[in-house]
Amino acid sequence: MDIEQMVLQLQKEVEELKKQTTESKESQAKNINKEFITKEFEKAEATGESNKIKISGSYGDISLGSIFKINLDIEKQLLTLDPEKVSTVLSLFSNKDRYAIFHSILNSPKTVAELVVELNLNSTGKVYHHINPLINADLVKNRNGLLTVNCRKMGGVLAILAGVYKLTKEKK
Repeated sequence: MDIEQMVLQLQKEVEELKKQTTESKESQAKNINKEFITKEFEKAEATGESNKIKISGSYGDISLGSIFKINLDIEKQLLTLDPEKVSTVLSLFSNKDRYAIFHSILNSPKTVAELVVELNLNSTGKVYHHINPLINADLVKNRNGLLTVNCRKMGGVLAILAGVYKLTKEKK
């Protein structure tokens, strides 16, 4: 086996190890979620809690603290929310360009220049116009020009998206 073939073989092995590591992390996160959700349902049944909404899961790398748990009383917490706060949060996703930017960053970190090209937004100014509210709300981080989602905030975002899915996919 010559050196070139050895290098190719090593590259294959490295890629296989990367794949196994990713699959292992995903499997670990799924197992943690299953155990957590099972315990939460058992607790709710045992205590007879009603009128609650519970959402739990994880997003991204669990080592970044991306496991989330939402446990709210519908009448006391959700139906008494300040309309101004609700409007502010929902407005973060009410513009299709802003949501497209967030969705793109959610899939993989991007620079502003990459977003301009990918989403055909014509200028960096337009991207900054939409990205700044997401940064101010701490949903997106700018790390030396690379825009990433804040995994610690994903529980709330995913709960909003779950609600949108439910409202738009449910048969009437």
